Amino acid sequence: MAKQTQKEKAQVIVSKALSTFTKAIDEVKKANVILDAEAKKDEQKLKDITKQIENKYKQMDVVQSDKLNKEAEIIQNKELIAKLEKFTK
Repeated sequence: MAKQTQKEKAQVIVSKALSTFTKAIDEVKKANVILDAEAKKDEQKLKDITKQIENKYKQMDVVQSDKLNKEAEIIQNKELIAKLEKFTK
């Protein structure tokens, strides 16, 4: 069995190091694929929440309009009461 030269030993070390870095790069790429998929899910969640908020604002507008109409009707009824009370005096 032939003895390895210093140059060959160095090449083996470099080869192992490159293999380790290549594996690390592959693992980080896998992590990015997972993170990208999760980010897309989060984006959809944000869109859904935004839609829910918009719908709530629409509901608020309807309720506010109903409230204003009722308040206006109360004022009209008070005016009618005042007019009717004139006939009872």
